[in-house]
Amino acid sequence: MNTQPISINISTGTTTVKVPFNEDFVTQAKRMGGRWNGEQRAWIFDERDQQRVRDLCFETYGQAVRSPAHTAGTAARRCAMAWCS
Repeated sequence: MNTQPISINISTGTTTVKVPFNEDFVTQAKRMGGRWNGEQRAWIFDERDQQRVRDLCFETYGQAVRSPAHTAGTAARRCAMAWCS
């Protein structure tokens, strides 16, 4: 079982996702206009692609990523979950 979490951070203008390496995810992420940020070790997408990114995580890893909690006064909302391979 792999317990590396899938995490999504939604900020003004971007959706950032950290996922375990998966060649299919990389291919689809690039097709969606995602770009790899090596410093953050994360994929960066336009905020408008949030649902498509969530769908891609589900299709690739077999787990839905829960909607982030809305936290007043916080620019970024986070969610994370473990997945099993």
